[in-house]
Amino acid sequence: MTSVFGAELPLPPILAGTLLLILFGALGWMAGRLAVWILARGVRHTKTDIDDVVLKAVGAPVCAAGALAGVWLALRGLDLPEEFDPYLNRGWIFLATFLLMSIGLRTINGLSRDILAKSPTLAGSATMVRVVGRVIIISMGGVMLLQSIGIAVEPLIASLGIGSLALGLALKDSLTHFVAGVYLFADRPIHVGDYIRLESGEEGFVHQIGWRATRIRMLSNTIVIVPNARLADAVLVNYDQPTSDMGLVIPYSVSYSSDPERVAAILLQIANEAIGQVPGLLGEPAPFVRFSALGDNSLDYSLIVRIATFTDQYLVKSELNSRVFARLSEEGIEIPFPQRTIHVPDLAQVLGRKSDESEREGSG
Repeated sequence: MTSVFGAELPLPPILAGTLLLILFGALGWMAGRLAVWILARGVRHTKTDIDDVVLKAVGAPVCAAGALAGVWLALRGLDLPEEFDPYLNRGWIFLATFLLMSIGLRTINGLSRDILAKSPTLAGSATMVRVVGRVIIISMGGVMLLQSIGIAVEPLIASLGIGSLALGLALKDSLTHFVAGVYLFADRPIHVGDYIRLESGEEGFVHQIGWRATRIRMLSNTIVIVPNARLADAVLVNYDQPTSDMGLVIPYSVSYSSDPERVAAILLQIANEAIGQVPGLLGEPAPFVRFSALGDNSLDYSLIVRIATFTDQYLVKSELNSRVFARLSEEGIEIPFPQRTIHVPDLAQVLGRKSDESEREGSG
């Protein structure tokens, strides 16, 4: 006979205990599956994918936790000797800690793989988040596991503190770049795909933001690697924030003999006709012309247009310059260029003056 929850079963203790553990473990696992199914139906209609990723990550550990709870309840129902209680309590703490670590690691992996890695702006941070998250979870879980089996962790923590100080001094530069990388992800001055220019002159598209350095792809398709600490302290221009579209000012000059109103009308007409024909040239806001200055040798104008991205300026400038040059040539409007007039005295007069001076000096 075996006592189970105060009731007597006509079975040997080993068989009754085994059956009870299997039964309650299976019931707990089914309860965990039911809880996951209910949660899945609840998050199915949400707009964000984060809850789906988290639920997928914790599904198996939740079922395991349900089975563990069923086993724990079954053991409580058995008439076990009291000397087993300390070992059982430590075992529960050990297994619960292991499950919590599993949930944390699976969640970090799921978020970095299915959310961060698939985002064009956060793809560079996926590896960093995964590594830092694993280190934190494993460190905290390791301390709890050591405590659960009765190992004092205070001396170990003190030793790790001294070791961490020495390691931090040895890896000071790497840690500086790492902290700067965390700042870049937190403050978000740049995103992957942004076109930036550093104060040192490097410019290009942000290709990847890593834990130590940021990679910038230049227009020549070469990669410039900039340490995060230098990038965090640098004065930079981001041509894609707050929006990618930007204004473009193109200067033109004509001769003083030109009609100012006619020149402005021609420039504006050329710009409006190019909308829809030149890639990257936007129609809103509409192009406009300003009579900018009375130059030394020319009347100076500024044609202001809107372009979609910073790199569109090269094609837009080329196309508009070609059309403006052809149109001004067709209209007979002169495009001035710098000229300098040099007045040279008549050579015969110069030679005659010198001979007269020589005769006066000889007579004297």
